[in-house]
Amino acid sequence: MQDTSENQGKQLKVLNKDLEQSVQECIRTKEKLAATESDLDEKNSRLSCATADLSECQLKIKGLEEARATQEKTISKLSAENKELVNYLKFI
Repeated sequence: MQDTSENQGKQLKVLNKDLEQSVQECIRTKEKLAATESDLDEKNSRLSCATADLSECQLKIKGLEEARATQEKTISKLSAENKELVNYLKFI
């Protein structure tokens, strides 16, 4: 009976030690998860900022392309008017 009690006591100590190690491992895993979540939140924030910057740049590019098209039309119009003026001055 005493042997059984001693064996159970040893098993209980081993089980308690295993449980303590498991709890410590869970705590480490939880801390790693918290750090990973924090890192992910930071990266998501940077991604959101980059996405907003990209959208702003795309709008600026669109505006610049529209301005370029307007300038090209103006240049063509002025070039045509200049040719007409040169031809008119030749006859004078």
